[in-house]
Amino acid sequence: MPDPEAVFRRMTALAKPGGVLLVDFRCESPVYSALRRLKWAIRKPTGGTTCLLPPARIRQILRKIECTDIRIVARNFPLLSGLHSRFRWTWPRTLRDAMTDGPLFRPLATELWAFAAWQSPQVEGR
Repeated sequence: MPDPEAVFRRMTALAKPGGVLLVDFRCESPVYSALRRLKWAIRKPTGGTTCLLPPARIRQILRKIECTDIRIVARNFPLLSGLHSRFRWTWPRTLRDAMTDGPLFRPLATELWAFAAWQSPQVEGR
């Protein structure tokens, strides 16, 4: 995504006033980013251009385009997802759910959701 701000602005232009904007993004992670970049250098990601954004940058853009009630939630922890998928154990999902809101665990996440409320600008004369 060459210009995330432009993309988010376009999303809000299409949203209904009072709606919620959901951004599903791959996040910059001190633990996984170097490995992910190496993987993408060897084999290009499917589905188009992929970029990594730090959560602080997502929050900054959402504030700039006048979104409110911004909440960022971790949604993917690769090790735990792998254990659940491979062995069908339920405890990795339970642990993941407990870790999603904790900023302490965010460096271990590879994907995040950002939720933000959107109110269209007030039109003068209405």
